[in-house]
Amino acid sequence: MVEEKQEKAPKSVKSSKLSKVKRKRWVTIVTPASFNSEFLGEIPVNEPTSLIGKAITINLMNLTRDIKKQNTTLKFIINDVQGDKATTELVGYTLVASSVRRLVRRGKERIDMSFICKTSDGKRVRIKPLMIPPVKLKSSVSALLKKTAINLVVPFVSKTTFDNVVRELIGGKLQRSLKDGLKKVYPIRVVDISAFYIENKVKKGKETVVEISEEPKEEEEVFEEEVEESKKTETDSEEPVQEKPKDVQEESSKEQSEEIEATEDFGEEEPVKKE
Repeated sequence: MVEEKQEKAPKSVKSSKLSKVKRKRWVTIVTPASFNSEFLGEIPVNEPTSLIGKAITINLMNLTRDIKKQNTTLKFIINDVQGDKATTELVGYTLVASSVRRLVRRGKERIDMSFICKTSDGKRVRIKPLMIPPVKLKSSVSALLKKTAINLVVPFVSKTTFDNVVRELIGGKLQRSLKDGLKKVYPIRVVDISAFYIENKVKKGKETVVEISEEPKEEEEVFEEEVEESKKTETDSEEPVQEKPKDVQEESSKEQSEEIEATEDFGEEEPVKKE
C-alpha cells in the first residue's frame, strides 16, 4: 500500500483589525486681545484646526464677575488656533429675551428699531434700539423718536470701532446718551440696545445701510414741520360739524310743524277710484 502523505491543514489565523484611536487634545479658548484675553473655556478635539469658525456664546456675568450683567450675552467666533490655544473674535452683543419681556409691562407700548450702519473699521453691523415709553404714543411722536434715534446712533457708530461700541454698550454709556437725546422729543421710561452684531448676509431690496448726508438738526426741523402739518390735517378731519344758525333752525322747525298740522287736518289721502 502506498502511504498517502496526508497534507497538514493550515491553521486558521484570526484576522485582527487594529483600530487606531487618536487621543483628543484639550484646547483653551480665550477672548480677543481687546478684552484682555480672558478665559472662555476648554474643549477636547482631535484636530485643533477644526475649531476655526465655531461660535461660542457666553453670559457677560461670567466675564465681568458682575451679577448685574447677567441679562447680556456676547457671541465670539474662533478665528485662529496656535498649539493648544484658540483665539476668538467678537461678533455680537444681545440682551436675553426674558429680560426684555420683564421690561415691557402689560398695556404699554414698545418701540423696536432695526437698521444697518458701518463702523470706523469698515464692519457692516446691525443695531436694534429698544424704547419703552410710559404711555401709548401717537404715530407722529413715535416716528419722530425713531428719526432722532437714528441721527444720534449712526454718527457715533461711524466714528468708533466695533469693539469700542460693544464696550460702550457694556458700560451703558451709549444707552444713557441716547436716552438724554430722546428726552428733548418725549421722556422715555426705558432706552436700551437689544442687539448689536456684525451683519454677514443682507437680503437685497429689503435692508439698506443708513447714511446721513445732512446735519441731524436740519433733518429734525424738516421732520417736525411735517409732523405739525399731519397734526393739522388730523385736527381738521376731527372737527365737529358746524351747527346751522338760529334763523335757519327756526325756519326748518316751522316748516316741520306746518307739515304735521296739514297731515292732522286732512288725514290720510283716499285712493282715487278709476271709472
